[in-house]
Amino acid sequence: MLIQSGRSKNVRFKTAIGWQVMIALVFGFVVSVGSVRGDDTSALENDPTIWAKGGIRDPEPPSQDDYRRKYEITYRSTLKTKSLNSASKEILEKTIHYQMALLCLHSNRHQRMSMFERIRTDLRNRDTSAEARTFILETVVKLAGRMMKEDSPELRLAAVRILGGLDVSSSPNVPYIGASAQLLEVFKRDDSEIHLKALAAKGLGRILESGSPHLTLRVEIAEALAKEVRRLRKDHANFDKKTIVGYQWHMWHLVEALGSTQRTENLTGTLSFVEVLMEVLTDRSQDKLSRVRSARAISRLPLEGTTNMELINHEVVLLVVEMCHGYQADTKWPYWDRAFTEVFITYDGFNATEIASKMGFRNQATKSGLNTAQASVNQARDLMLPLIRTVVNAPQARPKLDPQSITELETWAKGAVPANRRVRANGEVFPVSAPAAAPMGTTPAPAVPMTSFRIPKRHNRSSASAI
Repeated sequence: MLIQSGRSKNVRFKTAIGWQVMIALVFGFVVSVGSVRGDDTSALENDPTIWAKGGIRDPEPPSQDDYRRKYEITYRSTLKTKSLNSASKEILEKTIHYQMALLCLHSNRHQRMSMFERIRTDLRNRDTSAEARTFILETVVKLAGRMMKEDSPELRLAAVRILGGLDVSSSPNVPYIGASAQLLEVFKRDDSEIHLKALAAKGLGRILESGSPHLTLRVEIAEALAKEVRRLRKDHANFDKKTIVGYQWHMWHLVEALGSTQRTENLTGTLSFVEVLMEVLTDRSQDKLSRVRSARAISRLPLEGTTNMELINHEVVLLVVEMCHGYQADTKWPYWDRAFTEVFITYDGFNATEIASKMGFRNQATKSGLNTAQASVNQARDLMLPLIRTVVNAPQARPKLDPQSITELETWAKGAVPANRRVRANGEVFPVSAPAAAPMGTTPAPAVPMTSFRIPKRHNRSSASAI
């Protein structure tokens, strides 16, 4: 959507972003409109006043003539260079700067990520040397940081997407750890830019899951995610029906990323990531998917033998009771099958790799110290299974749940309330909460499919027959 603000030779536009405006609408907030000049006739605009100081055009990239005359021809051969000298680095840096400045133009707003794909293709090319690949990655991170300084919200959004999608290899995809510092900086931005923070959380989750960051960085990311979860929960009351979807997306990505930390607490033991996730799980003001995904995240952490598995298991059962009543009241909510499938994965694990890593409450409960909760975990899982099966195996038909099965689960929950209300010794006390016959809740369902939440309706492993 374009609003022309003048008819001078250098036309200025106020942008509410092209394809990104759809994301902004989904997140339910009004994007602050920045000024970006559009000029379809030139490769790079020459008016420096429309670009931020220290931004993508400070310093200036090569002109189109300089790029074609000095860098374009030698760029391909330089990609193969194994020992980069100052001249080789200049060729790579100037080329990447030119390409990224080009995708920032207003006239290219609908094809920014496809243009960046050219750089990603060069990074994935087998002929690209490791030295050239590393230098390009460092250059992209630096330039993306400059894009974050621009006034245009669409450029900042594109910058976070670029940072979160950087890979050092493509077979398999291994995220670039060097992007983590810039992604962490996003959490320090104004709270109104929740869309940027959600994408940053998603990118950091990729790094934690597949990037193998060193311990100090892993804990630093986990601490930032945990603090952001608590900040977001405190800010919950400031979101209304129009903006709550953005809140939900951000929370979903945050708790999912926390489940990939491979740590239950920080290095000093002063911040428990399990407790942070339990705060979301037990918070009835949160939407059901955030709470289910928090349970799933806990099930993926390397729980210690002193963890109060009885309490965690009981709180998940209470959540499932709420979900059952919500489902009975409104079977048309499009994400019921995902929510109930997520519960199954929380107990059984997603695949053979997770089972071997003792992920999933059933597998966690076989560990020394946690095996005292094994009976209650298995009982709860077996009582929930018929309810899960009804929803997951008929996602289109949406048949009603068996009331007797719900009653049996409620009865079990009422008789299995743990006396110890702490997840860890001397930790936070979680108050007793009774099963509630509540509907889905006041928070609305997402307006569009959540692309990062891909849970298959049936799992490709032997225990899938349980569903």
